[in-house]
Amino acid sequence: MDNQLVAADANSRTLNDKPGFNGHVIAVFDFDDKNGSFRVHDPGLPAHQNWRVSYANLDAVFNYVGPQNAVLTAIKS
Repeated sequence: MDNQLVAADANSRTLNDKPGFNGHVIAVFDFDDKNGSFRVHDPGLPAHQNWRVSYANLDAVFNYVGPQNAVLTAIKS
């Protein structure tokens, strides 16, 4: 992900360990294979900067409707 920022559609309710659905976009900017996690910025509510999210949790947050409906936008600086 060198010099890339990925905007990902997400279910913010799942991201915050709550039931239900709320469409949202988060910025994924780094990953850590050793710990099995991504680093994300979440504009909120509540906002989280430099948040570590496990691969499994991000998969659930990202594929809230199913893998065929996932949307990613990569931005290269």
